[in-house]
Amino acid sequence: MKNKLARLIWVSGMCLLFSAKPALALICGFESRYTEYTQEINEQMKGMAVLDALPSGTELWRSPMYHVPLICTESFAQDSDDVVIYANPERVTPIPGVQFGIVYRGKTYWGGTGEQNSYGEMIMTYIYTNWQPQQANSVFQVGMTLDFQVIMRKNAAMIGAAVVDKYDVFSLGGRRYGFHSSTFGQVRKYTFTYRLIGLNGTKPSTCVPTVKTTPAVITFKAIAKPALEAGKQRVVPFSLDFSAQSCSAPLTVDVVFSSPNTDTTKTIIIPTDNTSVGITVREAGKGNIVMDTPITMLEDWSGNVISRPLEAVLSKQTSPVSVGAFNAVATVTMQYR
Repeated sequence: MKNKLARLIWVSGMCLLFSAKPALALICGFESRYTEYTQEINEQMKGMAVLDALPSGTELWRSPMYHVPLICTESFAQDSDDVVIYANPERVTPIPGVQFGIVYRGKTYWGGTGEQNSYGEMIMTYIYTNWQPQQANSVFQVGMTLDFQVIMRKNAAMIGAAVVDKYDVFSLGGRRYGFHSSTFGQVRKYTFTYRLIGLNGTKPSTCVPTVKTTPAVITFKAIAKPALEAGKQRVVPFSLDFSAQSCSAPLTVDVVFSSPNTDTTKTIIIPTDNTSVGITVREAGKGNIVMDTPITMLEDWSGNVISRPLEAVLSKQTSPVSVGAFNAVATVTMQYR
C-alpha cells in the first residue's frame, strides 16, 4: 500500500506541474495575474472590395489609435531579455495580396519584413530592451503603455478572397524564446494579442469607383468678427459625388474623412494658420462627422452617378477671434465592400 500511495502522489504532482503556466516565460497582459485567452483585443472589421486597379502600397484600412496599459512579467528569470512585437504569430496568409502592419511610436512596421528569432518567428519591433532580472529565480515585472494603430495595405495583385475570418496581427513576447519552442509553446494564450475578426468578404474587384467634392474648394467668404465672437456660425453646403465603371456586383461604400490638425474629439478641423476658429463636417440632419472613422454612404450601389449632401460649418473656438484668411485641409478616402 505504501508503494501504491507514493506512486499516486507522484502522478498527481506531475499533473499539477504540466497544467501550470509555463515557467521562464515572458508574457504581457492587462494585469499581473493572467487568465488564458483574456489578454487580447478583438477588432471587428467589415469585409471590403479591393480594386484591381489600386497600385501596390495603397492603404486599405486603419484601426483606431489604441493606448493599452500592460504589465509584462517574467518568472524565474535568469538572463536579460527583450519585449518584442511578433507579427503573424499563427504564421498564416489571411488575404493573398494584402499586408498588415502597425504604427508604433510614429513609425510603421510591416509584417514579414523584420528580423526573426531562432524559431523563425517574425519580429516587428522592440518595445522594451535589455530586460534585466533583479535576481536569479525571481519574478520581474514592468508596466508600460502600448500606443499603436493597425493598418492594412495592398501589396500585390489579389488572387482570391480572404482565406480566414480571424487573424492574429501581432502578439507580445520575449526575444529569447518566443512562442514556438518546445518549452514555451503554450505561452501565447497568456500574453497580449491583437486579433482582427470579419475578414471574410474581403475580395478583389474590377470596379473603378471615384469620388469628388463639389465644390472642390470650400470657401466661407468674409464673416464679421463680432458675429463669430457672438457664436454665429457660417454654414456652406457641399456634396460628395460618386461614380464608377465596370462594377460586376453592387458595393457598399464607406467614407473616411481625415485631417492632420483636429481637436481632441476629432470632430473639429483646426486651421494651422488660425487656431481661433474651427470647421466641422456634418451630414444634413445628423451630428458632426468624426475624423478617421468610417461612415457608410452607399449601400447596394451599382456604380451609377450619385451625390450625398454635406455641410461644412465654421465657428469660433477661442477668443479673441483672429482676423484674416486661413486654410485647412481634409482628405476623403473611400472603402468598399
